[in-house]
Amino acid sequence: MSETELKARIEALKRSTKAARLRQLMPSIEAKLAEGVRAAEIVEALRHGGLELTIATFRNYLYQYRARHPNKSTERPEVPGGPQTAGAPASPRPEVCVSQESAPPATDGGPPPPREPLSMQELDRLMKPDPAELAERIARYERIAIEKERSRR
Repeated sequence: MSETELKARIEALKRSTKAARLRQLMPSIEAKLAEGVRAAEIVEALRHGGLELTIATFRNYLYQYRARHPNKSTERPEVPGGPQTAGAPASPRPEVCVSQESAPPATDGGPPPPREPLSMQELDRLMKPDPAELAERIARYERIAIEKERSRR
């Protein structure tokens, strides 16, 4: 048997595993999920097509596919404010002032007023500690550890 005949036979083999058959369909499945089709409906359609899956198995395959093929829709969008200009550096910890006039009355009883979503810079400021403050804490913890070590001797 020649090499070309072997290649032709290998190419003629059908995908036999569930994962291989599902992998072929994943781009169109992702598109349908993005359109708002429920996963249970997709699993039902796959069952009618001869691919027996549970919803848990489907979600597992979907998770694995998304991990291997990250798409652009899951990437972070650029911050609307854009990068800050070099001429106007922002303070690392801006002070927040809340006047009594702008605060809603406590006896209102209704739902709180809607707020704007936080910008990425604001989230970074809230989630990441100030480097100088962090260095100060680390130095303090190191001093405490040294003092404890000395007191044990």
